[in-house]
Amino acid sequence: MGSWVDFPDPVSPADYQARLAFENGDPRQAAKLWPRSQRLEWTVANELADGASRREAILSTSNTMRRFLISAFQSAVFNHVLARRIDEQLFDCLVEGDVAIKHDNLAVFHVGLAEAADATTHERCQRLEISASGPMWGHDMVRTTGRPERIELECLRDTGVQIADFQTPPHDVKGLRRPLRQPVTEVDVAHGVDDHGPFAQLRFVLPRGAFATTVLREVMKWASREHPWGTIDEE
Repeated sequence: MGSWVDFPDPVSPADYQARLAFENGDPRQAAKLWPRSQRLEWTVANELADGASRREAILSTSNTMRRFLISAFQSAVFNHVLARRIDEQLFDCLVEGDVAIKHDNLAVFHVGLAEAADATTHERCQRLEISASGPMWGHDMVRTTGRPERIELECLRDTGVQIADFQTPPHDVKGLRRPLRQPVTEVDVAHGVDDHGPFAQLRFVLPRGAFATTVLREVMKWASREHPWGTIDEE
């Protein structure tokens, strides 16, 4: 997951039905639908179906998979924060309490009352030199205050996870902050027709850690927040 609201690619019919079964509280059916090649999902679903607790099911996976799950969880909460800020028209601005991030070196600084009222701050924000940052939650992460903090804490609390949980063995998740926006540069658009019909070709450059697929989804607008992993009949 990235610094934009990110959605995975459309899923296969079997994967889609497995996810529905899992979300509907039927891990045994989900395990039957997920192939063993999707080892993480298959393992967790089988453990839950056999009566394991959620903690036991997760701990049955490898350290690598658990690190992946933690990263995915952090990204999911980040995306909820980003969606809230878009809804509340706080996406492309800085407000008091924010932790701003510099795009050239990823250094962060606190936005106090003076910085929030300074026209230079907003000019730098408009030039995409700096942006508000969002949380990749961990116990040692730089924290916001005021309205930004309320949004971030509400998004974390909605998951049922507490900050102290990031220090629970066997993991120690320190956390970090990532920009809510990413510059898209060297953009070039071409179009034409081939054997499959009309097409558009986009070329652009993104910073490390950003996802081209997410940019394309913003252009194509085929996914929605209500169905974050798509539907099986989407083209």
